[in-house]
Amino acid sequence: MPTILILQNPEDVHPDQVKAIQELAPNHEIWMTQDPVNEDSQRLVDVEFSTGFKPPHELILNGRLKWHHAYSAGMDWMYAIEGYRDLPMVLTNASGIHAIPMSEHALAMILAHERSLNLFIRYQVNGTWKALPNFTRLETLAGKTMLILGLGAIGTRVAKLAQAHDMHVLGVRRQPERSCEYVNEMHGPDKLDELLPRCDYIVCLLPNTPDSHHILGQSQFDRMKEGVFIVNLGRGLHIDENALIESLKSGKVKGAGLDTFEVEPLPESSPLWDMENVIISPHCSGYQPDYGFEARQLFIDNLKRFMNGEDLFNVVDKEFGYSLSH
Repeated sequence: MPTILILQNPEDVHPDQVKAIQELAPNHEIWMTQDPVNEDSQRLVDVEFSTGFKPPHELILNGRLKWHHAYSAGMDWMYAIEGYRDLPMVLTNASGIHAIPMSEHALAMILAHERSLNLFIRYQVNGTWKALPNFTRLETLAGKTMLILGLGAIGTRVAKLAQAHDMHVLGVRRQPERSCEYVNEMHGPDKLDELLPRCDYIVCLLPNTPDSHHILGQSQFDRMKEGVFIVNLGRGLHIDENALIESLKSGKVKGAGLDTFEVEPLPESSPLWDMENVIISPHCSGYQPDYGFEARQLFIDNLKRFMNGEDLFNVVDKEFGYSLSH
């Protein structure tokens, strides 16, 4: 029987959403499991629609799958499949639901560093009353320049928050002709090196694609303004971590807010752990209490469109590795 696979255990899926899926696709069985390969690998050949985070390759290659909806925005798993550009099924993702938590996370990291909250929290843990000399570590954002790499839904909201703090916003996107009301200047990737010397803050929100690997490498760090602050909420491979560490040690980069790393979990041996000017979070900037519910709701909305023969939201362009609608 044709099957809809939800890559979660039944107790993690809201019953109202299960009911909505069944009503939209009454001729399909609903299979809920986090480990379909070990639970019943032969049943995978019946799966026509699936949704969840990272689908097993056996599912993607089963020949019957028509559509997979990813709970994430990134589609990193796709690149491990030979001939991924020619995958016959439609792929959609959860772009859009991360905009609020990730934009707030980015600004929180910047504000925490600029107001020295990261240091004050360390002092508080040790019960230490310690003022900063001449208040030199208490900066403000107004009048500064922020560069945002990746102007999808998340980058757009980061730009909105930056402008609310009276910052000048530069944007880099693959299609610079697509403007954004919160970006003062939009540029293509070919202008990145020219923009770097102007930036007080660089926020990286790019999807993980083959051409975004080490987009901020040693050459780019050499071009940056002295005292720049870097936020990376995209993927760890966007930044040459060794170059970042050396730039942090030299003071070229005054600080960093990092949610993603080249190796995750971040190894205990990484010098980043001991740097007072670095704020680390464990790849969680996109999370919010109702994340799973919102991601499944996108799937339900798209399922209705699929069953009615309508265009889907957030269709992933397999050439670029992300949804062009964002």
